[in-house]
Amino acid sequence: ELAFDAAVEAFREREREWRKKVAEEQRANLALKEAMLERLRQTIQEEENIGAAFAVFNEVREEWEKVGDVPGDKHKDIHDVYYRLRDEFFYNINIYKELKENDLKINQKKKEDLIEQAKGLAGIEALQDKEKMARGLQKQWLDVGPSPRETYQEMADTFFGMIRPVFDEVKAHYDQIRATFAGNAEAKQALI
Repeated sequence: ELAFDAAVEAFREREREWRKKVAEEQRANLALKEAMLERLRQTIQEEENIGAAFAVFNEVREEWEKVGDVPGDKHKDIHDVYYRLRDEFFYNINIYKELKENDLKINQKKKEDLIEQAKGLAGIEALQDKEKMARGLQKQWLDVGPSPRETYQEMADTFFGMIRPVFDEVKAHYDQIRATFAGNAEAKQALI
């Protein structure tokens, strides 16, 4: 009986140590998962780059799956928070994509308006006014921001196809003036 009691006591002691070790591991896992939740929460609130946000999300998801159990009384709460944040992440990503698409459409409309204004360059007679308007339109075009990729190149080619001839005309005009400067310089040299 004494040997049996000693064996039972040794077993109970090992079981207590094992339970203590498991509890410590679960508390450590809880701390890790809470840190992951905070990282995910910050990503949802602050990250605007979709690619970077997905990279953080996937990293957190992989780490989450690798980390073991948490204390039983905290398991439901922490998993509920994780799944709520996961749903919020995808909800925000969808909203951000819709906003981005809306911005692209607005920018496309602005660029189409600039193309229409650039068509009016041909009707301006005064070279200085034509150059001033062309430079203003070019600056506005560059300030507008991105538009849908499908139409960007075609619109850019159209717009700059109308603007370039104006700048070529201005350059030719100033080249002609510089040529007269050279002729005037020769005439003045002859007089000297």
